Amino acid sequence: MVLTISGASRDVMLLDRLIETAPGAVLGTLINTLVLPPTYERRAREATAELHAVLLPVRLALDALTR
Repeated sequence: MVLTISGASRDVMLLDRLIETAPGAVLGTLINTLVLPPTYERRAREATAELHAVLLPVRLALDALTR
């Protein structure tokens, strides 16, 4: 929400601020979802797969040592 020096003490001012910010929030959500979806999940999946590939030989070596 928009911060001002004086608070939105009147109901009209509060409604005005909500009318200003609601379209921006809706538009931002739509753009983030439809036009430029976040790719953090894909990057996390790839990083986890790389980490698994690196740590698998270490785990197998430790398993061999404990037998």
